[in-house]
Amino acid sequence: MTFSRPTSLPVSILSAILLAVPTTATAEDLRTVDEILFSGDPRPTSATVSIWNGEIPWKSSDTTPAIMDDIRAATAEINAVLAGSRVKFVEAAGKPAALQFTFVPPAQLAGKPGSAMPFRPGRIGHTFTFKKQDGSIRGAGIFIANKLPRATRQYIIRHELMHALGIPKHVTYVFDSLLRTNWRMSAAPRELLDFDRKIIRFVYHHLKPGFTKEQTRRMYD
Repeated sequence: MTFSRPTSLPVSILSAILLAVPTTATAEDLRTVDEILFSGDPRPTSATVSIWNGEIPWKSSDTTPAIMDDIRAATAEINAVLAGSRVKFVEAAGKPAALQFTFVPPAQLAGKPGSAMPFRPGRIGHTFTFKKQDGSIRGAGIFIANKLPRATRQYIIRHELMHALGIPKHVTYVFDSLLRTNWRMSAAPRELLDFDRKIIRFVYHHLKPGFTKEQTRRMYD
C-alpha cells in the first residue's frame, strides 16, 4: 500500500537516516524527531533517549499459532532493520522475557474501573516500558485487545513494537508511518512503512541510551 507524501514535508532528515550522510537539519526536521522522541519537550537537556542495548527476549500470553505467527513476522521485519546494531528480538524459549505480549479484553484497555490504564475508549493497544538510570530500556509490556480481526492485529503489533523500541510518540503530519493514529483500521498497513524503517534505523544505528535532545540533534546537524 502506497501513500503519497505532501510536498511540504521535509525530506532532508529522511535522506540522512536512509543514507547515513551528514546534512543540515531544518527546523521542521527537528520538529519531526522532537515530536517522536521527546514528546515535544522544548528543553534541550531534560528529556533523554530511552532505547534497548541488547537482545529483547519476548513471550506472549496467547500462544495460538496465528498470533505467534503474527508476532514472529513483525519482529523478523523489525530485526531486518535493526541488523548491524546490538539489538534483536528473540523468542524467550524458556528464559526470562524482557518483552511480554498480553492479550486482554477491550474493556481493560479502555481503562474502565478495575483497570490500571488511563481511561481511553476505543484503545486497542498500549505499551509500557521500564528504564534503567542510564536510559536503556530493561523491560516492556505490550497489551493488545483480543479477538481483533487479523489484519488489525498485524497492524497494532507493529505499532506497539515501535513504542516498545523507545519511540514513544505518535506522528501528526507524516503520512507513511504506522505511528499515525488516524488510520482507518480497514486500511491500516500490515508492514513497516518507509518512515518507520528510517526512524528505527536512525535511533538504533546512531543514538545511545541517555542521549539528550541536544546530543541527538548533533547526529544529523
